[in-house]
Amino acid sequence: NDPDNAPTLWEDILYRDGIRIIPETITATTAFSKGEMGWWRDGLYQSIYQGANVWTPDAYPDAWTKVE
Repeated sequence: NDPDNAPTLWEDILYRDGIRIIPETITATTAFSKGEMGWWRDGLYQSIYQGANVWTPDAYPDAWTKVE
């Protein structure tokens, strides 16, 4: 089940400085956990949503807090 033989089982996850980049579309398998940080555009955000956070900071700002 490696990416070459089963590509539909894998998703690309990108990182910047060791922290995930928040993609435009977040799926159930790439959702952010409460307390997990992610880069959105040029800002660093932390998920404050109790469940699986599948929204970007623009789509649902109440699920994120900007890290200063």
